[in-house]
Amino acid sequence: MLTDLFRILGHVDSLLGSLGIRYAVGGSLASSVHGEVRATNDIDVLIELPDALVAAFVAALQPTFDIWEDSVRRALAEHRPFSALHRDWHVEIDFFPAGRSSLDASELGRCQRVQLPDAPEIQVPVATPEDIILRKLDWHARSGNVLERQLRDVVGVMKVQRGALDLGYLRLWSRQLGVEHMLDQCLGEAGLDT
Repeated sequence: MLTDLFRILGHVDSLLGSLGIRYAVGGSLASSVHGEVRATNDIDVLIELPDALVAAFVAALQPTFDIWEDSVRRALAEHRPFSALHRDWHVEIDFFPAGRSSLDASELGRCQRVQLPDAPEIQVPVATPEDIILRKLDWHARSGNVLERQLRDVVGVMKVQRGALDLGYLRLWSRQLGVEHMLDQCLGEAGLDT
């Protein structure tokens, strides 16, 4: 299933690249790239979509995805995510418009083009391990601390990225997001007490 997601991402990357649209893959797919693999059936994307490119963006996706311009424009105006559903493989891409969080600009600026496992010919911009950790801690906190899989993903990324994490960046943003306690808890579970 991950290979299918990667191939869809490769297609989307070429479409967005041709339009000059900045984006970063996040969510469970990114944590699987940087940490322990977990099954997922959707793709989370942080996207910087200027109003002037909405029509071209929708037109580029419509041959293979169910997506509508009026829905995208409404979501952007309301600063909320929108989705595109792949017609053949029924994979959903959830697009999160940049600008909803203070972390967005940093995440887009720091993302790295990564060669995807099981699809080495495909490279896409993926959020850094630190940004995935911060996003998942924030999602866990926003859920009322009920999304335990988010914390499992965080610990998985920490274990795999042991020694390569920018702890200063994590500490700075965890304070700003109000998730410093959860960061410390996950670092301890990953055996990275500092």
